[in-house]
Amino acid sequence: MVDLRAAQQLRRDREYDEALVMYREAWDEKPDAGIAASIINCLRGLGRLAEAEEFYQQAIEACTVTPWLKTEHVWTLYAKYIKPIEVPTKDLFLQKAEEVMALTQDLLPRKLTAFKVTDVLAREPSPDWEAVRSWLERIQDVEVERTTIDPGKKLSDKRKWYFKYTKALAKLGEYELSREYCRKARNIFKTAHFFSHRAAKCARARGDLATAREEYEALIGVHDEWYVHADLAELLFTLGQYAPAEQHAVTAILACRNMQLKVRAFFLWAQILAHTDPPLAWLPLHFHILFRQERGWPIGDEVLALAKEHPVPSGEQASGAAELEERVEALARQRNAAEDPKKRGFIKNLQEKFGFIHAEDGTDIFFSRGSCRGANLHPGGAVTFRVKRAYDRRKKRESLEAYDVEIA
Repeated sequence: MVDLRAAQQLRRDREYDEALVMYREAWDEKPDAGIAASIINCLRGLGRLAEAEEFYQQAIEACTVTPWLKTEHVWTLYAKYIKPIEVPTKDLFLQKAEEVMALTQDLLPRKLTAFKVTDVLAREPSPDWEAVRSWLERIQDVEVERTTIDPGKKLSDKRKWYFKYTKALAKLGEYELSREYCRKARNIFKTAHFFSHRAAKCARARGDLATAREEYEALIGVHDEWYVHADLAELLFTLGQYAPAEQHAVTAILACRNMQLKVRAFFLWAQILAHTDPPLAWLPLHFHILFRQERGWPIGDEVLALAKEHPVPSGEQASGAAELEERVEALARQRNAAEDPKKRGFIKNLQEKFGFIHAEDGTDIFFSRGSCRGANLHPGGAVTFRVKRAYDRRKKRESLEAYDVEIA
């Protein structure tokens, strides 16, 4: 008679080889679902996944299937077909994913499987967003999970679900529904600003430009990121408001350090300059084209059409984007300074992380100490600064904020 308690202790101690020998002996004595589940657990612990999958088929023919036996098989399927970075063929991968979903109602393996399936589907050249949505709706119970997070994860599963689901809805043109779920997510995850960003993009996509503008501007007040400025610049350009559009475009260009991410903003800037200062449009436009050509990226018809209208001036030809990069960013800094000249004032109040400036026009303007250059700020000290729109979260209204604060 096999000592199953000793075998169980070996398995708990991850001594799978020794435990497996004992469980095999017990199985040969009398097939049992609990022993079968333990054998599969040991085989999986040893990385013998094919053998574990094969043994499950033998077990269900020899004994009554129990929830534990099913669970062990579910985790075997997950480890063999779902979890690996490189999945098997798409058809086999989806077949095994469906098997997992059919075998268990346990949310953990179901959500891990659904998340992996949606990752795979979303990476396809032409994603089936309806299928992505359907898979996410199959694990909608994630919505009511607690929001605690494993320290090793970047996102809680609940936030990941909201992120994926709102994206799928937006891709399907379900803009109002996506905005509704973005609102739900913002109420749960107060600092997850990408939901506010997605909601604003959905407002724009459905043609509600006024709401989109209001939401972009409010977002900049609490989450001043380059891509929000880029989106707002594009919206303002659509509205024919070229001066503020350029200000946000160059702000995006100067704030983002990754050229591959921001290169499209140079084309937008060129489009704006074509209306406001045509002789300058060629520089960001030509830089945009050279940068994409060097990486083998396609050049859109809209870009080529604008290039015909604004050719490179004689003597300004460049052999590569690197020759123009410093010039085009210097122009961005110049245009930014012209559109947003510095103001003068003095420090009226100074706290650990923020303060207020009393400007020459008599207004008191909030600033964050993180936006200051130099550490010698003190009450009464003269400063120069620029002003941007912001959002007062306490008073829940638009406001102004000083930035680029320097000792005068």
